[in-house]
Amino acid sequence: MWVDHATGSKGLNLTRMEFRLLDCMARHPTRMYERDELIAYCCPDSDTLHRTIDSHISNLRSKLDAVGARCMLVTVWGRGYKLNVETCVYFVSPRD
Repeated sequence: MWVDHATGSKGLNLTRMEFRLLDCMARHPTRMYERDELIAYCCPDSDTLHRTIDSHISNLRSKLDAVGARCMLVTVWGRGYKLNVETCVYFVSPRD
């Protein structure tokens, strides 16, 4: 995956779970997703815990920050996560 913005493109190496989380939230970027919803979308046949989602979100946030897509993921305290539409001026795309 690549993040394209004004300063150029930067590679973004995501795990399968990180990609699924980003894909889920990008489908409806103004929506807040509870952890249970993210679990149901990303790993419906597993016993994933809420803390596991938190850990993957933290890793994803660090990777996005490292390529200049800061503040893209927002924690809605006590509820879940969403994309910050105001700072989502970045284009995340798969490339061969």
